[in-house]
Amino acid sequence: MGGVIILGKSHMCIFKGMIDFDRIHIVPNFAEDIYFCAEGEIISKYNSGGPLRILYLGNLIEGKGYKELLAAFEMFEKSERSDIKIDFAGAFESDGEKKAFLDRIHKFPEIVYHDVVRGEIKKKLLQEAHVFCLPTGFSEGQPISILEAYASGCTVISTMMGGIVDIFTDQVHGFTIKEKSAVSVKIALQKILMNRSYLLKIGINNRREAWAKYRTQTFNQSLQKIIGNA
Repeated sequence: MGGVIILGKSHMCIFKGMIDFDRIHIVPNFAEDIYFCAEGEIISKYNSGGPLRILYLGNLIEGKGYKELLAAFEMFEKSERSDIKIDFAGAFESDGEKKAFLDRIHKFPEIVYHDVVRGEIKKKLLQEAHVFCLPTGFSEGQPISILEAYASGCTVISTMMGGIVDIFTDQVHGFTIKEKSAVSVKIALQKILMNRSYLLKIGINNRREAWAKYRTQTFNQSLQKIIGNA
């Protein structure tokens, strides 16, 4: 092999003993330009008041953490739930899982399930969200959804599973939680609700970092450079 291209430094150990590390090239994932918000839009959404908008965007499968997010919401007192709105979007593994979820959330007007979303609908959900929550228990590669959340100026709540460690720092990009722990999700949400003013700084920082590091143009240029020098 002339070389290996990986998403982040944490993946280098996979190739230990297989290829010299100086032939391993790191090219992070990207968020498409459509998902980048202007800083003025980010400022407006954080200063607009209303409930804390939380977005879960991804496959709704066991281990991805959507059940932990829902369970965390259920732990809040009824009087506290009006301060939160959660949007879920993504595909279920089966119709049975989807029905069980819908049956569980139907009594909560604060929760909306949007099915699978793309394009402008997905963009709108990201733009409106204050917090992107991915409580995954999987050993993730490098979730594009987190980078899209950065581009939209969201604060992120996530575990440090797999390649997330390459793109996420606690207290900088958002807040880390323990995998498979609804209690950990609830604690993170409580901290945010008590100090929402802190979120704007994180959201602006995330958007600027995404623009500098995680654009399609940057990704393509990095690939072209590596292939051109091979």
